Amino acid sequence: MRIKFNNNYIKDLASILFFPIVFSLVYNFIVYKDFNFLARAKEKSVHTTQSEFKEVTIEEAQNYFSQAILIDARSEENYLQGHIPNSINIPTKNFDNYLDKVFELPQDSLLIIYCEGIHCNLSHLLAEKLKTFGFKNIWIMYEGIEGWKQKNLPIEK
Repeated sequence: MRIKFNNNYIKDLASILFFPIVFSLVYNFIVYKDFNFLARAKEKSVHTTQSEFKEVTIEEAQNYFSQAILIDARSEENYLQGHIPNSINIPTKNFDNYLDKVFELPQDSLLIIYCEGIHCNLSHLLAEKLKTFGFKNIWIMYEGIEGWKQKNLPIEK
């Protein structure tokens, strides 16, 4: 059985492959200013699997609440809908708008950051940003507000 390829099929196949490849190359060059895909993928996989911040449970974090600053990394809207009592809001996505709060934080204080929960990465992203401002004692309460609610702990609005 012999398959005959028509020129139209080859042209269609080439156009189907050509445009996504060109688009992805242009996108990567605009966003990352290079085409170093493998290095970026390796860096991202190492970064997501090895956190340099101490990850703690809700119970572990609660033991330090009196000597720590609790930070909610979620959006202001989510924070206003309900947050852990005595936490402050520094949204990861609008970080630059909250620099005044960041500069008010004592550099040597323990910061415990939380977000939605185990499927949310906002607390890690905020920790990275705070690290660039010289904060060294940063913990991630990885169960987040989701775990807090599941344990029927108090919520403040």
